[in-house]
Amino acid sequence: MTYPQVTRPKAKIVRDKEYRRLVASLPCRACGIEGYSQAAHVPAEGKGIKQSDDEIFPLCCDRPGVWGCHKNFDNYEMWPADETRRIGRQWAAETRALLNRRQQRENG
Repeated sequence: MTYPQVTRPKAKIVRDKEYRRLVASLPCRACGIEGYSQAAHVPAEGKGIKQSDDEIFPLCCDRPGVWGCHKNFDNYEMWPADETRRIGRQWAAETRALLNRRQQRENG
């Protein structure tokens, strides 16, 4: 007996360089340091899965003598994998909300 092949449509991957720059201009979400942030993605559920820019938040990069929060987050050194993804999604939602509020204030 053969079964029909089941395929799932791929989720649309959003790429937005301007949004990544805006997120990177914010203080690190984990430690609060300013001037060293990068746009961090929520970790993928599996290897080789591209992450969308609609779920990003600021985490600091490595500096001389200091491992940044981005590396620690990506290596699951802050929390276990499932908790890291949950917190990452929460931080991404909070980052979007913050930037939306800023944009609304600027637009009057």
